[in-house]
Amino acid sequence: MKKTFSVIIAVLIGASVIPLTADAASFSATSYGSVYVSNATWATARGASSGTSRTNPGYAQGVWNGSAYFIERGFLVFNTSALGAGCTVASAYITLTGAAILNNGTNLETYNIYSSTGGTTVSGSDYNKAGSAAFSTAIAQTSLAASGNFTWNLNSSGLAQINKTGNTFFSVREATYDVANNPGVNTAYWGFNTPTLNVTCGSKRKIITVSFNVKPEPFIYA
Repeated sequence: MKKTFSVIIAVLIGASVIPLTADAASFSATSYGSVYVSNATWATARGASSGTSRTNPGYAQGVWNGSAYFIERGFLVFNTSALGAGCTVASAYITLTGAAILNNGTNLETYNIYSSTGGTTVSGSDYNKAGSAAFSTAIAQTSLAASGNFTWNLNSSGLAQINKTGNTFFSVREATYDVANNPGVNTAYWGFNTPTLNVTCGSKRKIITVSFNVKPEPFIYA
């Protein structure tokens, strides 16, 4: 006696991967400020191992103030441990709020973000711990102000600087004169407050959806 059964045949017709929404986090600086050195010789001022620190606001400049060269470098510290080792940093930017600005001559100052190997609290010994490889595109002083927020989008080197399980360190330097080792000729500076670091992690998990074409087929059992 023969018996007929229905067998379900499932044919894979497609699959897709849907990334979940990326995670974003914003960090306020746990410490920030600047360190300055003044000397009648540019090379001495620029190459000093330490200087005088100050906070609230921090400054960046590389100028001749009429009697001496004056170089100042800003330093930023963020506790980014909340990101966790599982975060793949996809993008990030630093925002600084303008606090002071001055240009008494023809200095065409620009400012950018760099690395730092300083301590968790800004101090005079941080002066020579600012890096020189740019982490973003420099912003000209003419595009800045003594108020308002200004943003530097970090490049791949800047993203790699972010410590996902501890503190992250950056510096703010005048790029046209200080970083380029080009003695400034007039007094100019820009001051900043309330640094924030905004980080977006790439998707940690993905949803895989699979589509099947399902239809019954007869199966005869003898």
